[in-house]
Amino acid sequence: MKFKFLLFLFFLISLAWTQDDMDIIEEITVYASLDNSLSEDLISTTVLLRDQYEAFSVFSIQDISKFIPNLNWSGEGSRTRYFQIRGIGEREQYQGAPNASVGFIIDDIDLTGIAMASNLYGISQVEVLRGPQGTINGSNALAGLVYLKSEDPKDELSIDTNFQFGSDDLKAYGFNFSLPLSNTVSARYMVQKMGQNGFMENEFYKAYDTNHRNELIHRLNSRINLTSRSELNLNLLVADFNNGYDAWTNDNTRKTYSDYLGKDKQNLNAFSLNYHHQFDKLSSRLVMSQSNSNMFIAYDGDWGNNDYWGVLYDFTSETQRVRKQRTFDWSISTNSPEDNYSLIGGLYLKKVDEENMIDEIYNGFVYRDSDSVFNGSYLALYGDFKYFLSDQLTFNIGLRTEEHLFDYLDGDLDYSSPDYINQAFTLGGVYQLSDLTQIIFTASQGYKFGGINIGTVVPNEFRFYDSENLMSYELGVNSELLDGAVRLKSQIFFSSRNNQQISTSMQLDPQDPLSFIYLTKNFDAGENKGIEAEVGIFFSERLHARLSAGFLDAVFADTPEIPLNLRGREQAYAPSFQWSALLNYQLNANLQIQGSFFKQDGYFFDESHDQQATAYSLVDIAVVYSLERTQITFWTKNILNQDYPIRGFYFSNDPNDPLYLPNLFIRSGDPVQAGITLDYLFQ
Repeated sequence: MKFKFLLFLFFLISLAWTQDDMDIIEEITVYASLDNSLSEDLISTTVLLRDQYEAFSVFSIQDISKFIPNLNWSGEGSRTRYFQIRGIGEREQYQGAPNASVGFIIDDIDLTGIAMASNLYGISQVEVLRGPQGTINGSNALAGLVYLKSEDPKDELSIDTNFQFGSDDLKAYGFNFSLPLSNTVSARYMVQKMGQNGFMENEFYKAYDTNHRNELIHRLNSRINLTSRSELNLNLLVADFNNGYDAWTNDNTRKTYSDYLGKDKQNLNAFSLNYHHQFDKLSSRLVMSQSNSNMFIAYDGDWGNNDYWGVLYDFTSETQRVRKQRTFDWSISTNSPEDNYSLIGGLYLKKVDEENMIDEIYNGFVYRDSDSVFNGSYLALYGDFKYFLSDQLTFNIGLRTEEHLFDYLDGDLDYSSPDYINQAFTLGGVYQLSDLTQIIFTASQGYKFGGINIGTVVPNEFRFYDSENLMSYELGVNSELLDGAVRLKSQIFFSSRNNQQISTSMQLDPQDPLSFIYLTKNFDAGENKGIEAEVGIFFSERLHARLSAGFLDAVFADTPEIPLNLRGREQAYAPSFQWSALLNYQLNANLQIQGSFFKQDGYFFDESHDQQATAYSLVDIAVVYSLERTQITFWTKNILNQDYPIRGFYFSNDPNDPLYLPNLFIRSGDPVQAGITLDYLFQ
């Protein structure tokens, strides 16, 4: 009933705002799409520009996810690597063998599943594409894609400096240089160093920084105009993250008792090349990238010490993960303005090599160790055809076929994959109802390859899982009214998941908390439907707002009864609603106030149990004082000091309990924090 009411409201608002006017809908470049156009794209896309969020002292993509409808994330690790779009996505990856549902790309560098270094300093815009992106991105974008675009180099010399200080011993320093090297070559170099304690107190060590963040990131973006028709863009990314990971407690507080200090580290070296050449009636685009990532994550598995437990009970886990990834994407497209069609065809190659070394120690003895090697290769052909039937109606069809092969070696276990071949397609169109209103309709199919659950203790019946297919239908409206004072972007969607992959966990022995394992299984079907809306309102020259909302109904349609009968139950990390508001009020020429409000419903933590996160609200406030080249910002995040969950587990972890009853363990997000940001521009 609730969904039917929202459906009626969606059409009522959309039809009410289909008036004609003199302006045209704003054009925004979307770098993650095939034709770089937002207003004529067939996908549900949110673009956040830097000036919309930078006042709130954001560092990572997790800090701004609340402004994007139906985007959620898992608080696993010191920085999130795992996202969910419309209820679909991973929550952790402890064992390796990457196979993500949500893609993550920075400046054409594919960092899906390892996007710890997603710092937003120097990022000009954040793009989130919701729904299957199979035509352009294949299996890693079953649910959607997150794309971060760095600032372009300027034609004149400029230096931006950024200093941030705040509670929790926050210190951050950033420098952003734009260097015009010649008439044809320009470059931008960005570096940021940040550190803070991490909001936890370790009682065993009497320390406040065992969950610290210590992050250093470099980005270099250059543009070379080789000829009047050729352009080359080179992007370099280097990151050194050396964070602590002491975030879990047995009583769900901010006081830990760990005697082994966890770590969450990543050393990343990556680059991408983007070459574009314009012919008379064709254009060619070649994108190549490579990333080398060395990651180490370790934690105290018992979350205590022997004095805390009163018995000998000590468990530690360490994982060293090394991933090398290379991509090659070459496409040719038509570009003749007099034609009533456009055509894009491309070839895509990807190679992933990953090694995982896992050591788990129990009471001084090796409980489990595993060295595994995963080698995966991907080959795809794709095409996109757009036909302009009239000035008002455009038709679009996209196709992709992709093959995936992998080899896996784990100790004495040696596996090769079956020959996975999957197809994706997109059918849709845009109808220009008026100068200010578009109606967008699309049907698309995406896929996610099957794979392997690694680890020597995984039961043989759960060793492999099959590919998943997702069929999605969307109807959207883009509109403006009141001379552009109000801008609306909304869509309704229905998705059907076939052979749905579920990332879950199992405790193989109810009497042994150390037998807790993670694996992926196939369920028969799932349904994900909902409504998304974004509204920009310019009340006056001084006051404007950005509102967003996502309503989601994501349920299991048909599942086995083990471990739970989930038929009709909501999927994990799929809150039924999220809404946010960004307000900006300009008091005078130098002073403005910004406010951020966010509300999210509760959700299930996992499919292996029925434990749920609670609903919560967040409020952020910032006061910005600006002069010619100087900006001073006073900010407060989570001003109400809400204790909100970002990850939860349910298992037994008390050696003194003879029944080994399970308990819910929750990790909370950051509490209230206040600080000051100083920006100065040299030009």
